[in-house]
Amino acid sequence: MKTKLFFSALILIGFTFYSCDPNGVNSNTGNYWERSALARMNIKGKVKMITLTGNNNSVTTFNESGFVSSIVNTSTDFNSTATYNYNANGQLTSVVTVSTSTSSGSSTSTTNYEYKNTGKYIVMMPMHVYMTGLMPNISSMSTVSTTMSVRTDYVFKNNTTMLIISSNTINSTTSKDTTTIQYSGNYPTGWTKYNMFAKDITYASNGMFKTYTEGFSGPTYNDPRVYTFKTSDDFLMIDNVVENYVDTATPANNRNSTETFSYNSNNDITSDNRDGYITEYFDYVYDSHKNWTSRTSRYKDSSASAWTVGSTETRTITYW
Repeated sequence: MKTKLFFSALILIGFTFYSCDPNGVNSNTGNYWERSALARMNIKGKVKMITLTGNNNSVTTFNESGFVSSIVNTSTDFNSTATYNYNANGQLTSVVTVSTSTSSGSSTSTTNYEYKNTGKYIVMMPMHVYMTGLMPNISSMSTVSTTMSVRTDYVFKNNTTMLIISSNTINSTTSKDTTTIQYSGNYPTGWTKYNMFAKDITYASNGMFKTYTEGFSGPTYNDPRVYTFKTSDDFLMIDNVVENYVDTATPANNRNSTETFSYNSNNDITSDNRDGYITEYFDYVYDSHKNWTSRTSRYKDSSASAWTVGSTETRTITYW
């Protein structure tokens, strides 16, 4: 659960990092990774607040540039408030998070950011980069709380090689790690870390991903997943994912799978089909800005005749 929460937080931070236009909402112009958080969340208009309700409730507020200013999460046994701070150039400088858990009490953590890799688009962590995205110019990220201290530096050895150097101290125990990232120009093209790899990353002229391969490999197996993205200047959307697992030690484990995605005219997902296991999103309700305020999901296996209806998601959107 902690890993899942951390990864979700990293994705949200990826939406907030940098604004090249601190006086207005940068929506669909210029480099994709420098656009507003709202644009990269597929939210239209000048939004001030988004409220989600359900088993876990959240309230996300945005500044007038379209970047996150705070996130409040509440659930039965966990609450947190994260406050985001920016400099005059619109760059995120720090995030202060106060959390309260019924099991572990209260804690506060502060994350600070520096930007010295001018013109470079940085891989924050060598995992699912299509989800976390690329961060313009960042050179270091450091987090301090009552129980841990984490620092990550992004250091270019030369024009084609960047090092992610991490140092983590948890309960007085320190561990260090270095990952080598290959670059072509200002963009990463691949890496290998333990049994994980990424390669063949290609880009559109605005910096969006066009194709991307990631996976796992070992002495007797190789498990690549090839991601192909829709052609769009507005919002990054996966078109399909093709997996080809090969196990030379146990060929019976070999498998192929294909996952395809469909979207409506507002770039909102309508279906996710992985080898016949289908999830659909329907009954979208939109406001005047074409942002959805309600939708329902359903799912079934291709062998089943009836759908299982999921929950209805709702969100309240407040504008400046």
